[in-house]
Amino acid sequence: GRGRAAPDPSAAGRTVRMPAGLPRLVLLVLFGLLAVVLARTAWVSDDAYISFRSADNLVHGYGLRWNVAERVQAFTNPLWTLVFAALYAATKDAFAAAIGLSLVLSLAVAGLVALRWVRDLWAGAAAIALLLSSRAWVDYSSSGLENPLIHLLLVAFFLVSRVEPSSRRLLVQSLIAGLAAFNRLDSVVILLPALVWSWWSTPRRLTGLLGVVTGFSPFILWEAFATFYFGSAVPNTAFAKLSTGIPSSELTAQGLRYFANSFATDPLTLLTIASGLAAGLIVRTPARLAPVAGVPLHLIYK
Repeated sequence: GRGRAAPDPSAAGRTVRMPAGLPRLVLLVLFGLLAVVLARTAWVSDDAYISFRSADNLVHGYGLRWNVAERVQAFTNPLWTLVFAALYAATKDAFAAAIGLSLVLSLAVAGLVALRWVRDLWAGAAAIALLLSSRAWVDYSSSGLENPLIHLLLVAFFLVSRVEPSSRRLLVQSLIAGLAAFNRLDSVVILLPALVWSWWSTPRRLTGLLGVVTGFSPFILWEAFATFYFGSAVPNTAFAKLSTGIPSSELTAQGLRYFANSFATDPLTLLTIASGLAAGLIVRTPARLAPVAGVPLHLIYK
């Protein structure tokens, strides 16, 4: 019969290698695509104008309030409102200030995730692709609401969590968590388990507790100011949202409908969240479980 052709000795041990710059190129292309998508889908919600009006009154010397004659905290995002007010005072254009600030913060989040959070450029490209595929993240990376700033603070907090436990790490984490609470109080629910574990794993817990209080000092000062200026430590919207008179069973059923609708319209977001939870449960170390624990707490709260 026919004999087989002799193998080429020069091909032995040869491996196919991709160009060294390919991962970087893919990452840059995806990052550019993300910037285009965020710019083209940018929008401002009607709720954002609650903060905008308060910021406008502040900039024009009427005080941080909804109505000129009434000192009422109608907004739920004081840090975002103050940052926006500073940019609005410089630009005199509320829409441009909101869109520009949102895009800068959201792209900073994507950059940190792609270059600092993951292990290599391919993983960074995959992370950008996931962000692109998440309708929830893309939609609320603008909107004029505080979400981009929350995203940045969350990423910064968990990046700091990778440092070895120390009083200094706990202080920085507490400062970031305090700013998150200052930005929107309920966002601290996500960070609370990780912050508690960070304090518990700090060599000097009493000193660490002082660091937590020091880190939260901007939020504490805001609460003191709000109590004096508005007459309440929490926004007036909190009373309307938390005291609805609706039975808890109906609220729970409506919450489950929200999850069902999210899965129907944006399944990849929920699947990504579920994958992250599963990965944390597989490892089963306190350092991994603590950050993961904040996610279901936040989902249940919402």
